[in-house]
Amino acid sequence: QISSMLVQLATQIEDPIERLEAIHVNTVREKTYQGAIGAKTLANMAEAVPFGIAHQAARLYSRFHISELHKPVFNVTITNVPGPQVPLYLNGHKLLSIMGMAPIIDGMGLIITIFSYNGQVTISPTSDAKSMPDIDVFTRYLRESANELETAVLKIKEKEKPVKKAPKKAASDALF
Repeated sequence: QISSMLVQLATQIEDPIERLEAIHVNTVREKTYQGAIGAKTLANMAEAVPFGIAHQAARLYSRFHISELHKPVFNVTITNVPGPQVPLYLNGHKLLSIMGMAPIIDGMGLIITIFSYNGQVTISPTSDAKSMPDIDVFTRYLRESANELETAVLKIKEKEKPVKKAPKKAASDALF
């Protein structure tokens, strides 16, 4: 089942834990809103415009640079594809990683594909050079941000660990 949501990413929040919590709240809010509309209704909307007409509209949109006349509804698309969580093999060779890629279409400058496989997550940003000439810098920032979030989560987990007390010695311990 394919669904889409518009979610604010809370990029204005510096603390990684607070940012993640805000994204979670925004996602839950959008899922609630989407549930109110109904997935079937959204799917039927997509079928209302025949593919040929949609294709021609996209060509006119590009040709006349209509995207320059308004702010886009969104400026980045992020996909999240849960993959198999068990190792896959091809001709006896273990598949080590799966990375995603999606096409860039007119009016969209960046798409980030997220794919999970066998306990790992890959994040693969794709952009056109005109919209984002420094995709390598952006990719480095994504990695640094993920590392920052992981460090913050590990610190919280470390604080939550119960302190192990030394076991009390029984009187018989002196004998053995």
